[in-house]
Amino acid sequence: GMSATLVRFFYLNYLPRLVLTHRLAINTLSRTPVLQSRKFATRSKKKKNGPKKKQQNSQERGQEKGQEKGQERGKERGQERGQEKGQEKGQERGKERGQERGQEKGKERGKERGLNIEFNKLLIQNQNNITRVQEIRQSILDSEITPDAKLYTTLVSCFGKHGQTEVIKGLRREMAEKKVKPSLSFLTTWMKYYPLDKDNMIESISKEMRLHQIKGNTIFYTTLMDFFGRNRKFDQMERILVEMNSLKLKPDDYTYHTMIDCYMKAEKFVEAEVSFNKMKQSNKKPSVNFFNAFIHGFGKMRMFEKVNQFLDEMKQRKILPNHLTFNILLNCYLKGNKFEEVGNVLKQMSEHDIHPSIETFNIIIDAYGKVANFDKVDELFGQMKQYNIVPNEKTFNSLIYAYGRVGQFSKMEIVFEQMKQQNICPDLKTFNSIIDNYGKKNKFDKIEEILLQMKKYKIVPDIITFNTLIYCYLKSQRSGQNLVFNSLNDHDEAIFFSMVYNYGTVDTTTGKVDFCLDQMKQHGLKPDNVTMGIVIDHYLLEREYQTVDLIISEMEKIGIHPNDVTYQMLIKGYKNEGMFEKANELEEKIKQKL
Repeated sequence: GMSATLVRFFYLNYLPRLVLTHRLAINTLSRTPVLQSRKFATRSKKKKNGPKKKQQNSQERGQEKGQEKGQERGKERGQERGQEKGQEKGQERGKERGQERGQEKGKERGKERGLNIEFNKLLIQNQNNITRVQEIRQSILDSEITPDAKLYTTLVSCFGKHGQTEVIKGLRREMAEKKVKPSLSFLTTWMKYYPLDKDNMIESISKEMRLHQIKGNTIFYTTLMDFFGRNRKFDQMERILVEMNSLKLKPDDYTYHTMIDCYMKAEKFVEAEVSFNKMKQSNKKPSVNFFNAFIHGFGKMRMFEKVNQFLDEMKQRKILPNHLTFNILLNCYLKGNKFEEVGNVLKQMSEHDIHPSIETFNIIIDAYGKVANFDKVDELFGQMKQYNIVPNEKTFNSLIYAYGRVGQFSKMEIVFEQMKQQNICPDLKTFNSIIDNYGKKNKFDKIEEILLQMKKYKIVPDIITFNTLIYCYLKSQRSGQNLVFNSLNDHDEAIFFSMVYNYGTVDTTTGKVDFCLDQMKQHGLKPDNVTMGIVIDHYLLEREYQTVDLIISEMEKIGIHPNDVTYQMLIKGYKNEGMFEKANELEEKIKQKL
């Protein structure tokens, strides 16, 4: 009973204290890592399988979410890096392609510039040969390059020198279509060779200059002055001089010379001398060119007293005459039939140590040839050899014309052969002269031979050729010889010649004229008042006055008016038929024109 009482006493009083002490000790010691790990290990061992699965599932889910987020972030970063690398590679490739394209375009432009330069040189070298110029023009078209403003300027200059106005207009249209910006040089050259202001050209040029902000210089305004002078707009010439001063562009010698030359050519001698005095008052010393202009103008009018007056002034001012001065004097004296002055002029040339040139001999040979003094011509040829001067195409053309006009066709043909033997190519003027000479003497069979030679030398007919052929055709019809150019059917320019034959096959006279005009138009040739005169003369001889009236009406619609010679023919024809009212009307027209 005693032991049981002791056990109960211990259980009730000491056991709780021991348990509490034990627990405090465990809690204190459990704070160490080792014990903690043991504790967790112990606890994990004690845990059941259910909580383990939950933990694994949550870990798996966390891993999945982490992987998803990582993948998303990886994708984003990969895309960003890919884009950056793609951009870099794209830029590199773009640069490479751009460089390649730039190099290709650079090569093309370089090639085009090179061709522009080469074509420009060729045109300048062959500017006096219209056939060669046309061939070069075709080569430019075949090359498919875009001509620059400089090349267009040279083309206009070359065609302008040969009077190819329609071609010049075409070049300007082509330039606009290809959007080639015109230069000041181009506009100046275009204006220089454009004959008349029928198309409001000056207004067009002004718009171009405003559009492209091109400012004129002294050369431009001087050329504009020359243009107005050729169109007899002398008030505009004076206005240009005022405008130049307002723009602080000083007129130079060339400006004053142009103005004086325009006045002299228009026989406005008072105005020319006033301009000359203005120039001298502006403290500008006149050069020999000014005196040449006055000598030429007064000499052309056979005003030899005024010629001598200006020659004396040259001596007073100690201005030496040049080669052109003596050539002008020779030309004036010979056209005035003052052959006795030739020796005096040649002597003066010798005194000034100026030797005769090919131009000098051409002037004298042409004059003696026209009066059929062939002994003197032969003498001049001998003098040319002494000076080592070789005849040129102009020399031969003068002889061909001279021999032909007096009917010495054998000598004309010998000269023509000599010309070819000396490798001097016959030009359009050569062939026109031969055709004209044969036509006047009814040598229609010879004309066909010459046309074949034109084909051989690739000479393209012009309005003069055309007019001559029409004249020959109409003359042959009147003589009953019926001129037909059968051998030209395969010629590139055959339509020019076959037209003359076809013209006669049209039933009505109106149809004949219409056919003629249509063929000319198709080949860029515009009938002129010479064409009109030839056709009208034919119908006057045939006494078909209604047809004459119809022709005049139709041609006036396209801006072609009879010249003084044609008016005189019409007046004479009407009077011969007793049509005095019409004759009087024409005489009144002439008075109003004057």
